[in-house]
Amino acid sequence: MSRAVPIRPPDSTSTPTTPKSQTAIPIKASTPAFVPSAAALAATHSSQSTSSPTKSIATASPSGFAATAPVFIPKTSSSPLKGGSNHGYDDEGDDEQTQHSQQQPHQSHHPEHPQHPQQPSWDWSGVDAELNHMYDDLSTNYPRQPLQYHLYVPPPPFKSIHNVNLSQFFLHADTHRHLTEAHETQLRAPPPGLRLPERLHVYRDLYPLDEGVGPALGLGGFPTHVYRGTSERDGARYTLVRVEGYRLTSQEPLSVVDRWRRIKHPHVATLIEAFSTKAFNDSSLVLVYAYYPNARTLHTLHSANPLNPHPAPISDKQLWTYLVQIVQGVMAIHAQGLAVRCISPSRVLLTSKNRIRLNCVGALDIVQYDDFANVHLHQQEDLSAIGTLVLTLALGHSAVTANPSKAMDFFSREYGPDLQRIVLWLLGNRSPLKTAQELWGMILKINPDIVAQLMDAAMAANDTLTEELSKEVENGRLVRLLCKFGFINERAEFDFDSRWSETGDRYIIKLFRDYVFHQVDENGKAVLDLSHVLVCLNKLDAGVDESLMLISRDEQSCLVVSYKEVKQCIESAYGDLRRG
Repeated sequence: MSRAVPIRPPDSTSTPTTPKSQTAIPIKASTPAFVPSAAALAATHSSQSTSSPTKSIATASPSGFAATAPVFIPKTSSSPLKGGSNHGYDDEGDDEQTQHSQQQPHQSHHPEHPQHPQQPSWDWSGVDAELNHMYDDLSTNYPRQPLQYHLYVPPPPFKSIHNVNLSQFFLHADTHRHLTEAHETQLRAPPPGLRLPERLHVYRDLYPLDEGVGPALGLGGFPTHVYRGTSERDGARYTLVRVEGYRLTSQEPLSVVDRWRRIKHPHVATLIEAFSTKAFNDSSLVLVYAYYPNARTLHTLHSANPLNPHPAPISDKQLWTYLVQIVQGVMAIHAQGLAVRCISPSRVLLTSKNRIRLNCVGALDIVQYDDFANVHLHQQEDLSAIGTLVLTLALGHSAVTANPSKAMDFFSREYGPDLQRIVLWLLGNRSPLKTAQELWGMILKINPDIVAQLMDAAMAANDTLTEELSKEVENGRLVRLLCKFGFINERAEFDFDSRWSETGDRYIIKLFRDYVFHQVDENGKAVLDLSHVLVCLNKLDAGVDESLMLISRDEQSCLVVSYKEVKQCIESAYGDLRRG
């Protein structure tokens, strides 16, 4: 079984010795030990110490580098950093830098005592301007080191895979399940026998979203149906609201779509476009909105229906949560000189946990087109509709308007006086005219805690999603690297290629694969160390100059290489495949 040993930096005050883990490995004298690092090549060619070191695979005496293998390539050979700051490798075994304040032009080199030639400092020309704002308060008397792109963020714990929580590397189980369910919903095919049109304008793959309760409440006396459709323009999915039986006599009502399209608010489902169609064998109006997978209406959640015949009572805090978000959406719409005109439990969506969005906005502006002549009256109706909505959700049915006094009686017994005061104000006289801003001011005065709680919850959710996304940024890079490994490793057409033989330059790809994935412990048991895999792949992706020793499966030969050279071999092999 193959084993490999990372090369540690030698002690500058002592003679390099053979690592303990390598003493039992026999090395044939006839087997070449590859030392492709720049420092090692420079050590074997002292006459070329002032020229650029070659990057090709080179050979050395087995009694030299292969046996002792103390090859370490520092990032820079400049003087020690001032202020005690160490900006070298901060991985295990790489936190020390070889410090050389001065090198003589002519030194004798011995294979057992490799020397590090003076290398040029990093050229930061053109980058200083971008980084100055990050180092305003720091001294620049020392050479800046490059960012450690090979480090995994967050750093993986150095434990066996049996003892580590894998959620530290990947999406949390709840987030993963939520996203997976949303993806499954988007790909769900409609049941047979619905006779839906194959194509509707530029939308195809229609899927009904009426939640099994039939057509929703009508708009302006017209029944409505809701579908999910995939756009042929961008491949994205949208919500299509069909107003059945509506005949569009002119294009003037569709002009309101331009005004509604400018409404971009977190509590409003954005109106994309509207068009008329006869694809359903009648005259219908179709309004296209942003699509939210697994969204449900408040009517489905809190009112008795075939899917939820006995809904649970809604709490006082839940009503406040809904009210705050609805009022924020209404304020944004009213500020643009528009009115919602369809605030009801069947037109308000719950798109995620406690996330409310107003749906079907602008629909009545088209169906009952009046060129916004009565927009102020419609805005007053919006405020009354909010009060009716709160009562409907509290009672669990829509019989509020039939007996409002009895409904308020029940509401006052079950809910607090602050919420009762808001509802009474919304359902009271409209003289003088009320505004959504005035309603928002009342909420902030009566119950500021609920607003603060919602803001705190939103910030916490944003932090959580940002943390989860940062894991996938790293994982995405490694997946692309693993795909290259899969393309080039163990291909049948490479079996007789000399470059993949034990003396070929690409043999190290096979050994590196064993080093990363096929390690065993002293008892011959497979080592399943995910941290080791992540660290090695990140260093390979960055192409760092850190060296490591790769040992063949028969343990008869070893190779000393750097991650940079392994990366070059992989890129070369992958390039050959692409070129055919």
